[in-house]
Amino acid sequence: MTELKPIEIFRRGAHTDSHGSAAEFTDEILRASARAYDPSLHEAPITVGHPKDNQPAYGWVRALEYDDSDGTMRADPHQVDASFTEMVNAGRFKKRSASFYRPDSPHNPVPGSPPHPRGSNSQICL
Repeated sequence: MTELKPIEIFRRGAHTDSHGSAAEFTDEILRASARAYDPSLHEAPITVGHPKDNQPAYGWVRALEYDDSDGTMRADPHQVDASFTEMVNAGRFKKRSASFYRPDSPHNPVPGSPPHPRGSNSQICL
């Protein structure tokens, strides 16, 4: 396993999910989401694409950070497969996608919190 520098996974603004639901992700919402992420409750896997069962995981998200100055959320990866790190560093993954629990989802590990990055049910995808 090797380390990988933080990866940009999301930007503030309007986004539409795979079910056609639109939502506005503001600085406030994304800051709160990054603060609410707790890998001891749900650790988000790093995958390629959106595999149905979230496997294989090429690494895990240790923490999230949000930067108001450019409106980006970054994942701090750890336990990353060495060959996957090489592919990321070579620029093989141009697009990224993050999945979030809605605040009212019964699966949200921090009920009532802002959109929470999904762990066992979804992933940070490259």
